Amino acid sequence: MGMIRAFLLLAGLLCFFKPTAQTNDTLRACLDSAILNAKFIALNRSMVPWEEVEAQMRWRAGLAGNVLELRSAFTYLLEQLHDSHGRFFFQNKPIAWYHGDPEPHQQHIDPKIWGAIQSGKHTFQSALLPGQTGYLRVVGMPTGDNTQLAEPILAAICSLQTLGAKHWIVDLRYNGGGNMFPMLAGLSTILGEGEIGGSMDAKGNRFSTWEIKDGDAYYNDLLHADVERRCPPDSLPQVAVLTSRYTVSSGEVVAVAFKGRPNTRFFGEHTAGFTTETNWQPLPAGVFMSISVSHFADREGRVYTKFVPVDEEIPFDMNADPYTDAGIRRALEWLNE
Repeated sequence: MGMIRAFLLLAGLLCFFKPTAQTNDTLRACLDSAILNAKFIALNRSMVPWEEVEAQMRWRAGLAGNVLELRSAFTYLLEQLHDSHGRFFFQNKPIAWYHGDPEPHQQHIDPKIWGAIQSGKHTFQSALLPGQTGYLRVVGMPTGDNTQLAEPILAAICSLQTLGAKHWIVDLRYNGGGNMFPMLAGLSTILGEGEIGGSMDAKGNRFSTWEIKDGDAYYNDLLHADVERRCPPDSLPQVAVLTSRYTVSSGEVVAVAFKGRPNTRFFGEHTAGFTTETNWQPLPAGVFMSISVSHFADREGRVYTKFVPVDEEIPFDMNADPYTDAGIRRALEWLNE
């Protein structure tokens, strides 16, 4: 998520901290808990020969004396699960991940562009474009106060409506993922009320539901972003959604939330293909495990196992001028037909 190799740079982060010595019992409990969690909830758990994998993990853990010496076992587990979205964390830093070979739809990802988008150098932008069109470039967001993080998007929508915006371009091409909840809450005014998506497990069972209620973002009926509902449009506006091969993870959540919405069309490139929901499980020894547990599904029940497609393909140029950007120009044409 050439992209695959870029993630190897994460290994450099490990030199900034020293592993804390742990008792063998604590490390053994950490390994056991990782195995149990994966056997219970991992998306691809049915594909794994668990007796063989458990034996291999214990052999790889060997006589580990600290958390980092479990890395080989954790990486092996992710490999056996074919989970390129999963991670193990220690002291807020990733210590184990797996990428393997890129999928066919990921082979044209440029690691330099990927790195630039993941770096956060691109920020949220809004503008009033010709034809009473509101433009919103929604980028990846960190964890934090979801209500405060959603505020710039909400404020921009209200401001642009005051200036005459009647329909919208939601640009997710620079969205490298992160925290889905402020993105959904910020866009709630134009997303519309009710169920906007969710996820399904490998057996087709509902794992999660995403909803907008009075402008607030809910996950499985739990409130995650409590925002003031203001400036709702008189009717559901027309929306053009732009995506790229660099739209990833929570950026893909937002894309899926617009799928199946009336008066909506997608332009650009299919997304990166990290369309799995990951859980967050604390383990002994201070380790956190995040593995894929389900695939994203839109409001009409369509499941996205590879990527989020577009209606019209338009190449993405990260450095294009807004006035010559092919994706924006085509979106404007459609909105003003």
